[in-house]
Amino acid sequence: MHQIPRSALRIDATLTEFRKVSRHRVRGGSVIACIAIWIICGGHAPSADAPVFKLSTVRAARSDLDTSLTGAFKQFDDSFRAAQQKYLAAVDVAVKQATRDGDLAEANKLSIEQKLVADSPIGGGVPSLVGAWNVRWSAKGFTPYTFSDNGDVLRQLKDAPTAGVLRRRGDDLIIDFGDQSIMRVNLTRPRLILEYWEKQTDFPHRYPNQIGVGERIR
Repeated sequence: MHQIPRSALRIDATLTEFRKVSRHRVRGGSVIACIAIWIICGGHAPSADAPVFKLSTVRAARSDLDTSLTGAFKQFDDSFRAAQQKYLAAVDVAVKQATRDGDLAEANKLSIEQKLVADSPIGGGVPSLVGAWNVRWSAKGFTPYTFSDNGDVLRQLKDAPTAGVLRRRGDDLIIDFGDQSIMRVNLTRPRLILEYWEKQTDFPHRYPNQIGVGERIR
């Protein structure tokens, strides 16, 4: 009988845990977090642009709510990060084992998995980015971008629109368009700064191929 390697069992167990926490992270966490985030905040963390009310009791209650939401986001973000790092460690062990065994196909597949999992879902959009932007590139030309409140991004190219999604990679906020390129997002109010690399392998140690500066349209 063929015996399943222990490393495979470990990686399967950590994958199950990672997906469970990741799925909760995308949906906003537990029942309490879902109620707080999706119903009250429409799927977003507390925003600096929240309305300011005249009545002091309402302002105080709003402050308490924002504090609670910030704590909830941090709690579930910490849970997600812990599961993510545990899974990546298990994948790393499996990559080394596959390499030692000469199974290069498996090692390559696991390496691709490492890169995919290293990008964290952000569990919604970024309130300060939501809306339409017109980005002017260093290589000339303009490209319209639309950021949705669920984290989706639409890039309007000449040929056809391209759909992407916001993700975190370490401390960076990136746009994933599902190709070999990568784009880092920086918001320097009131402008949007996009750094574009043609190859993900060049990110972030090489200078970007293009830099774009965006102004809000709406």
